Amino acid sequence: MLTDTVDAIAEAAIDRRFCIGLINKQMNATRALVRRACGFEWDAEESAREAVNTRAAHIVAAGLADKEQKPEDEPVMVRMATNIELLRSTLVPLEARRELVEKEMKRLTKTLPVYAWAKDIKGLGELGLAVIVAEAGNISGYPNIRHLWKRLGLAPCEGKAMSNWHGADLTSDEWTQCGYSCRRRAEIFACVQESLFRHQVHCNGPYKAVYDKRAHTEAARPEWTLGRDGKALKGNGKGHYHDDASRIMVKTLLKDLWVEWHRCEGRKLVADRWAAE
Repeated sequence: MLTDTVDAIAEAAIDRRFCIGLINKQMNATRALVRRACGFEWDAEESAREAVNTRAAHIVAAGLADKEQKPEDEPVMVRMATNIELLRSTLVPLEARRELVEKEMKRLTKTLPVYAWAKDIKGLGELGLAVIVAEAGNISGYPNIRHLWKRLGLAPCEGKAMSNWHGADLTSDEWTQCGYSCRRRAEIFACVQESLFRHQVHCNGPYKAVYDKRAHTEAARPEWTLGRDGKALKGNGKGHYHDDASRIMVKTLLKDLWVEWHRCEGRKLVADRWAAE
């Protein structure tokens, strides 16, 4: 029964990603068209290209929301109005399908034995739990928490978070051995990490304490204030500290989820046997 539920969640998640992929493709195609109307030039300075990208995204977003455009963007909007309206009509069924699929994922998640524990965690929610299960499968199949961390892209490699490695930094065999999936990691970031951080900070929850404790390692990691070129980062590396601390926060949540999942199956485990790192 549990296996059937986990498989059903995983299948629904595939439909969800399909809808999101189509939505993103339509959005990106329309933004590219508007970007062209804004005078985008590939050989321009990076700052100029970014400025046009931002402007085009704003025009599309404002058009979809029926908000007033900036005066300088009105001529572009007049030219692109038909295309943006076409985008709107295309997104309606895709968003409706995504909403229906997510509703089913949430319904299935509420039938999991571990849901009684998970429902009280601010920032996790039915969708967050569903995404974890969809990406990890039956959590009882992981002999220890480190295997689950690795599956979801949260295990370190040579002391560094996998998200800090670049394509050329590791060989193809090393990437395979790490088992890192950018897509899988992005799902956990978007559906679990961001929401967990916002809610835990707001309610001063137990995972905020994990975040705060890790964030205080700033003094012990002075190299995080420098970029790959050795120059000081904007914000003195605070973004790096935040990403690291929120990653540890999610790893701790997963550790607790792993323990609770096994407890629901009648297995006795020590909750703090493995520390997040």
